[in-house]
Amino acid sequence: MNEIKFRHSANPLVIFGAGVFSELPAMIDDIGNNILIVRGASSMDNNPAWNDFIAALAKRSIRVHELRAEGEPSPEAADEAAEEFRRKSVHGIVAVGGGSAIDLGKAVSAMIPQKGSIEQFLEGVGTSKYDGFKVPFIAVPTTAGTGSEATKNAVISRIGRGGYKKSLRHDNLIPDIALIDPALSLTCPPEVTAASGLDAFTQLLESFVSPKGSPVTDGLARSGMISFAGSFERACADGSDIGARSGMSYAAYCSGAALANAGLGAVHSLAGELGAIRAVPHGVLCGILAPAGHRANIDAMKKLPGKYLSTLEKYSEAGGILSGKVPRGWEDGCGMLVSVMDKWTSDCGLPALSDAGYTAKELEEAAVKAENKNNPVPLSEGERLAILMKNFK
Repeated sequence: MNEIKFRHSANPLVIFGAGVFSELPAMIDDIGNNILIVRGASSMDNNPAWNDFIAALAKRSIRVHELRAEGEPSPEAADEAAEEFRRKSVHGIVAVGGGSAIDLGKAVSAMIPQKGSIEQFLEGVGTSKYDGFKVPFIAVPTTAGTGSEATKNAVISRIGRGGYKKSLRHDNLIPDIALIDPALSLTCPPEVTAASGLDAFTQLLESFVSPKGSPVTDGLARSGMISFAGSFERACADGSDIGARSGMSYAAYCSGAALANAGLGAVHSLAGELGAIRAVPHGVLCGILAPAGHRANIDAMKKLPGKYLSTLEKYSEAGGILSGKVPRGWEDGCGMLVSVMDKWTSDCGLPALSDAGYTAKELEEAAVKAENKNNPVPLSEGERLAILMKNFK
């Protein structure tokens, strides 16, 4: 057996299960009595558990400030919130919502102890190094997608011409507590369930085949894909199926924990560049691009099967997990994988990139800017553009 070496960062505490949201007030009480709650645009609005939660905080004499995350967080939103709640001397931050709410909460927790704008600390934008100091932070996801409750980065977006989606990143940005209650996703609409799920799956698969992977991230990705395979279609068909919701929440957590250490590949890079141009949900873009993106990876590696055999076998294993069949060799398994992804794209009714408003010129720009970072095989600019054009009418 070869020597095993890896480095792995993870949440200090993860609490998972239907009903665990009721434990949150006691955890907040341990942090302090002056708390900021960051919520998604509509997270928990129609959930009776929210009123019980606020009442429980009042009984503990905890002062609550509330901030709504309206879409993906911009640098201005993060800076303004950090300035306001720095003045209010909050003791901790709790984010309850999807990936945007959790990313905004992370960003604010990080920037309260800092001086200046978050832009100066963003990868590929600023030149300052973030020191890791933050306000205590708890993540409570209400969707099963980004895995932000387990990741070490906060994604900040400037949408439009010349825009970007970049990360503030540090090991200390992994939430101190991830409280994952699948019951909170029961009211998630089918289209959000589908888009979020496809984001989680893409993260699982890209982490699984990443050259930065380790036995730990492989185990997380494999376990997450098994859970996803048994839950995704059920959750999309019946949002009240708590078993399916639990499976999706677990898959999403595994995706975040895996990507935080193994990184992501070309599909996510392309989706990020497109998301910076137009406000199309990230999960939708991942779902659109995943079949062509991974087919491109497989085709490129087939040219050098000796060099990439172990990765092709991983793709084949994923195909077997998702199809529920035993592959007859790696080529068969890779075919199963792409076939299942094509089916999901069709079943979910995902649009062509042109129908989502993109122009051919914008696709060319995205292909130039996208990276091969952590992709299992280098893809040329032309190959990246071909992935995009396969989804363009």
